[in-house]
Amino acid sequence: MWRLTSSAAGVLRSSARPRASASACLHGLPPPKDEYSEVAEYPSLPTHRTQFEKESAKLANFIQGLRTVEERLWYLNKPKHFGWHSIVMDAEKVPYGARDFLQCVTRTHVVEGLPERYREEALDSRARQLADLVAPRLERAMRDQELEETEQDVANDKISMHEV
Repeated sequence: MWRLTSSAAGVLRSSARPRASASACLHGLPPPKDEYSEVAEYPSLPTHRTQFEKESAKLANFIQGLRTVEERLWYLNKPKHFGWHSIVMDAEKVPYGARDFLQCVTRTHVVEGLPERYREEALDSRARQLADLVAPRLERAMRDQELEETEQDVANDKISMHEV
């Protein structure tokens, strides 16, 4: 059933100790004597798992090498073509509980009531003087506007002898 090659068969038939070249055919070469080292030697591992991680790390290293904040922001937002993504706020659709966020974004704060400098008597008297000065002019302008709106325009074809 089994057929052996001539060199292997010769090794098995001989009663003497097998030669090194014949045993190498059957068992392979002997292990090297300095197979182990004092310090463990591991194969190098890739630092990045994917191509995307590799490109992101390359961009991060490049941005760290830039000198100014403006250059760094420009290169960081370069893939977006026009700067950074913006959030469009709609004044008519303000979500519930957004006051803190809106104050942070607009850099404002809520003040209850008016400051004391607006409650001075001198300002109140000056405001009354200006109101008395402006009120007649404002009434006259409103009356003139009302008269202009109520006048009826007459078409040119209803006026007799308008070509003359």
